[in-house]
Amino acid sequence: MDSNAQGLAHEEWLQGDLELHRLRHVVRGEVERALMTPSDDARTAILLDLEGLTEVEVAHVVSCAVGTVKSRLARARAALRLHLKDYGKKDNT
Repeated sequence: MDSNAQGLAHEEWLQGDLELHRLRHVVRGEVERALMTPSDDARTAILLDLEGLTEVEVAHVVSCAVGTVKSRLARARAALRLHLKDYGKKDNT
């Protein structure tokens, strides 16, 4: 069985897993809240980056300089790291 078929079989096996579904919902909520911490401009840059656009492409989409995109990405990533730094630890207090 090739690796693609193995991946599909694994995904099908996990589709009915209620616990996994709940975990994904919790994680998605935490990540969405974390993504709301940067400014709108920084959030736009990081979402475009996550979609696979290059810094040059992001700059073209948002009509700004590449240096500005780099700065926004750096600030947004720092905000995400700060917001999610304790995520997943046993005692989140």
